[in-house]
Amino acid sequence: MEECLIPAETEPVEVHLYLQDGSGISPLRQGDGGIRNCSINGIPGILTIEQESYISTEFKYYFTRLEPGEACLVESGTYLINEGSYLYNDCIPVIFIGQNGSWESPQDLIDQQQKLLDTLDNPNKYIIVGLTSGTEEERRELEEMMETHWGKHYVNLRNYLCRHGLDEAGITPTQIDLEQMEKGMVPDSLRVDAVHFNKDGYTLIGTYIFKRLSELHYIP
Repeated sequence: MEECLIPAETEPVEVHLYLQDGSGISPLRQGDGGIRNCSINGIPGILTIEQESYISTEFKYYFTRLEPGEACLVESGTYLINEGSYLYNDCIPVIFIGQNGSWESPQDLIDQQQKLLDTLDNPNKYIIVGLTSGTEEERRELEEMMETHWGKHYVNLRNYLCRHGLDEAGITPTQIDLEQMEKGMVPDSLRVDAVHFNKDGYTLIGTYIFKRLSELHYIP
């Protein structure tokens, strides 16, 4: 983050965030995600966002310390430590990112996933979930690279939901479903919009990931 002064009182101060490589980062655009509770220079506080909507091009971040104390000058490059970065370090991560992320190539997305794994206490047990939007042809390069790089840790949800989802959910496909499945797309009957799922879709996803966790002997 950029240099700023955290005041002695519990009043919000605007903060500017960026990644280690200097590129921008935009948390909280669509919800908390374990980032709201955080600390700067050991000062616990709350990170909030000011925006008209999650698609607004203009937005600001504010840090509010939880308790009064001494004012603190934060140097440029200081880390903002979010609660989610340490509460679950001893858990088995299921990494499902990329749909709304800023990645420029399949390798870039893989590198971002690897950075998440690098923060863990045990980076050998994990699941990488593939993207579910698009057709088989549109996702071919990405999925082939994911399969090669992550191996048994990779879950190709698009392919599973397209090929087996309706059968396992006991749903009779509509004509639109059949046309979409022919292209290698997740069918409409499992979704509420282009990228989000309905109850049946999310149930299938949870069950399939649980099955993979069991196959890898991560859970009994």
